[in-house]
Amino acid sequence: MEKLIQISIKPGQDKKFRQGQPWVFDYDISETPRELRDGSLVEIRTSKSEFIGRGYWNSQSKINARIVSFDSRENDLLEGGFFVRRLQACWGRRKQDGFDGSFRLCFGEGDYLPGVVIDYYLCRQKDLQFQTFVIQTTTLGIDRAFQRGNFGWENIIKLLLEEGLPQALPLDKTCVVLRNDVGARKYEGLEEEQPRMVHGPREVDITKTEIAINDLSGQGNAKELVWLKADLLNGQKTGFFLDQTRNIQRLLTYLKGRPRSEGKVRVLDLCCYLGHWSTQLAHYFKAAGVDAEFHLVDVSEKALEMAEANVVQFGFSVIKLKRDVLKDMDDFQNDSFDIVICDPPAFIKSKKDLPQGQHAYTKLNRRACDLTKPNGLMVSCSCSGLLTMELFKQVLIKAQESFVPRWRLVEEGGLPPDHPRHLGFSEGAYLKMFLFEKN
Repeated sequence: MEKLIQISIKPGQDKKFRQGQPWVFDYDISETPRELRDGSLVEIRTSKSEFIGRGYWNSQSKINARIVSFDSRENDLLEGGFFVRRLQACWGRRKQDGFDGSFRLCFGEGDYLPGVVIDYYLCRQKDLQFQTFVIQTTTLGIDRAFQRGNFGWENIIKLLLEEGLPQALPLDKTCVVLRNDVGARKYEGLEEEQPRMVHGPREVDITKTEIAINDLSGQGNAKELVWLKADLLNGQKTGFFLDQTRNIQRLLTYLKGRPRSEGKVRVLDLCCYLGHWSTQLAHYFKAAGVDAEFHLVDVSEKALEMAEANVVQFGFSVIKLKRDVLKDMDDFQNDSFDIVICDPPAFIKSKKDLPQGQHAYTKLNRRACDLTKPNGLMVSCSCSGLLTMELFKQVLIKAQESFVPRWRLVEEGGLPPDHPRHLGFSEGAYLKMFLFEKN
């Protein structure tokens, strides 16, 4: 490991790091050593020279240093073996938590690898089953570590598989995809890159594949998988959103305890993307013998086509609508849907967007409330990290203000175990979910 440059924290600022905060800002630091270079490995100590952690430096970012280890015994920081060891631990925890098929293998700070997101997808295409590691790096320190070590992510995945991963497929049935096409990289002085597959079988087309996700209905075998169409090269984020698994499960569990609806259940899925919520609902309804009709709404025609295919595989009718949910929702009749899913993209990208974003969330949720039938269910989500839980509650109160007593909060959710978070790092808790029943 290269030489560690020591950074001292101002007196009184060390408590939050002892509680698990991995981000070090300029106002935390007493003095910046002259020899520091962007991408340098650093050791963070208190003003009394007590060890806090080790990480990497970037003066171009508002977050000057990111801690990757709170253990002074880890001496191979950001080397090949370090990454393999971290990812082996991640894999073991996901399997222990019951994740099969596809899941988030590495969740940045939650897995002590700031700047690294890795989603694992179990895929199939025709008669071939294979696995895909979709990797996204957003910090200069991680990119510089790979330059120093002169290795690529395909090398790390190869080493990982050689070390042995329970239930994983071999290297010849493995794709490695880099998705560094995210705007967050610019805040680190990095350029966006074109998505590319750096390893994989030639016969595989990851733009037209099916991915396996856990059956969340609890109706069948616990190891049963549900398959959905996805584009892992060009789709949003890493091609799919894996963070709603436990929230969908909460909805399905609640449905099981309710009296069965008479007639056809009408579902409205706003900002549906690939239809994860609706697909899991369709799978549940088919097993339960419930008739249903799905209305899928999104601004992307390609996403709607995939979402439709994902839902109709279970034999239900689908009406797909290409619309902007903040502009084109007036022609829907009030009180017309049994289940309304409101899971929009992040409306708030920065602090300056907060007022406008809160207004957008309020407007969308107010319309979702109107469209829900009496005795119906409404799911409301936010993935904007800057919109805290308390602020989101205020948004929902305002959205329901004309008939608050009619709404009963029955479930509250957030991130699943494959998106781990720590109490000392509140910034990691970006996802919020509320399930309401309309009286």
